[in-house]
Amino acid sequence: WGRDTMISLPGIALTTGRREDARKILEAFAGSVSEGMLPNRFPDAGELPDYNTVDATLWFFVAAHAYWRSTADLEFLSDRLLPVMEDIVAWHDRGTRYGIHVGDDGLVSAGAPGVQLTWMDAKVGGWVVTPRHGKAVEINALWYNALMILSEIHRARGNEAASEGLARRAGGVKGVFGGTFWNPAADCLYDCVCDGIPDGAIRPNQIFALSLPFPLLPNDQALRVLEVVERDLLTPVGLRSLSPGHPAYRGH
Repeated sequence: WGRDTMISLPGIALTTGRREDARKILEAFAGSVSEGMLPNRFPDAGELPDYNTVDATLWFFVAAHAYWRSTADLEFLSDRLLPVMEDIVAWHDRGTRYGIHVGDDGLVSAGAPGVQLTWMDAKVGGWVVTPRHGKAVEINALWYNALMILSEIHRARGNEAASEGLARRAGGVKGVFGGTFWNPAADCLYDCVCDGIPDGAIRPNQIFALSLPFPLLPNDQALRVLEVVERDLLTPVGLRSLSPGHPAYRGH
C-alpha cells in the first residue's frame, strides 16, 4: 500500500537504522509512478498496480524528506527522486486521473463519482461512505509540504531560482489555506470544501496542517485546533474519525 508505506517508512526504516531499505523502498515506488500518481497498492496476484489515491503521492515527498534528513543523501534525492517529484507536480498542474488537479487558487482538488481517494476510503458496493470530493484539508497540507520540500532540495543543490519560485508558490498556497479551511464557528478547520461548500464535520484530517514538517497555521489557531481535536476526537486508543456530536456519528 503506497499510503501506508510512505507514512510508516520513517519509523520502520529510518528510526531503526534501515536506511538502505528506505532507499530501496523510495526507489521502487519512484519507478512505479504513473501520470504523476503513486500506486495505491500492488496487488498480490501480479496484476497491474491500482492508481486510485490522491494522498499516497504527496506522502512520498514527506517520506523522501525524512530520508534526506536522516541520511544527508542529497545525491540520491537529486538523481533518482527529484525528477519524479517534479513530474508529479507537473501532472497535478495539468490534471491527472479522477479529477486530481491544482485549481486557480493553487489548492488541490480531487474526486470523481464512485471513487474514494483519501485514506477514508470505505466503499460498500457502489456506495462511497465518505466521498470527501473537492479540496480536502490534509491533501492541501500535504501539497504545501510537497512544494516546500522541493524548494528545500533545490536550495541544497544551489539552484536558488528554482527554490525561490517554489517557495513563492508554496507561500501562495499558505496564503489561501486559512481563508479556505478555517471554520470560525468551530475554532478548527473544515474537513473539505466541495464546489465552494465547506464540510464542517470535525474529523482528524485537520491535524496534518499542524504536524507535517512545514505547518500551515499560526500558533494561536494551531492551539485551538488541538483543543477541539482533543475534546471531540481523542480516545485512549487514538483519534475518532468523526466527532460524536455529528448526526452521522456511529459509535458501533
